Amino acid sequence: MALEHHPIAFPKLDDEQIAALGKFAKLKAFQAGETLFAEGTPDYQFFAIKRGEVAIVDRSSGHDQIVTIHEPGEFTGDVDSLTGRPAVVRAIAHSNCEVYEIAADDLRRILNEMPRLSDVLLRAFLMRRQLLEESGFVAVRVVGSRYSPETHRIREFLAKNKVPFTWIDLENDPQVDTLLTQFRISEDETPVVICGNDKLLKNPSMAELADCLGIKKPIEHTIYDLVVVGAGPAGLAAAIYGASEGLKTLVLDKMGPGGQAGTSSKIENYMGFPTGLSGSDLANRAVIQAEKFGAILTSKPKSFPKRANH
Repeated sequence: MALEHHPIAFPKLDDEQIAALGKFAKLKAFQAGETLFAEGTPDYQFFAIKRGEVAIVDRSSGHDQIVTIHEPGEFTGDVDSLTGRPAVVRAIAHSNCEVYEIAADDLRRILNEMPRLSDVLLRAFLMRRQLLEESGFVAVRVVGSRYSPETHRIREFLAKNKVPFTWIDLENDPQVDTLLTQFRISEDETPVVICGNDKLLKNPSMAELADCLGIKKPIEHTIYDLVVVGAGPAGLAAAIYGASEGLKTLVLDKMGPGGQAGTSSKIENYMGFPTGLSGSDLANRAVIQAEKFGAILTSKPKSFPKRANH
């Protein structure tokens, strides 16, 4: 699964931009085959390549597949570089290389303080996630019946939180019998969620899912200037305005960002988008914008009792 270099998704930084990054970076050397970061790593580092090559590898299908190879002037990262969620891919030195290493907190400072560089990085992060989702990436698998309300609940939670997943229909998918045998589960135990590293959750609550996927972030025991309850368009807008003015901002939602608008296939009456955009795109852009300014977004799902399937 190799993606071709894309002029927006894989831009090269110029000498001025590299020099700007250097103020926040450590120069590190890696030998061919060494891991820069692994899938499942939270708040993983951002790397800009000075010399050599870095491969981005997808291991979600059970074997290594190279997504792309970054060359000098290019950089790692996607939207999870800002959200603090665990990495969904692995970065490996494709050859002996030197890279500029930047911590997640410093990356957010760069995005706030350097508008020109911020535009380049954010466009790349958004496009990379889109390309990864379109490539058949299967970080999370859901096995369940189309007639089960529990399956629908799980799928809605994953979709709202922009977690790439594959749904394996209990009634029609040819992979079902193989997976049930592999994980030693029966149809009565579905729905099940198979997370990274083949961790299996049987009919999980939303709280269990959030913990497993790094969606429910630990909240600091501190004083917040602004706490927003509900991450619909109005809540996300409040978070952006508050955080951009320097307020320590926390956003809580029991399901995920977007609210009712997040389920819309096309919104045409939203200011600034004359051709319209999907509710999912609107929510995703707003989340990135809020977290760019330092807002903390976390899901606080209730642990609803599990119901039997009918």
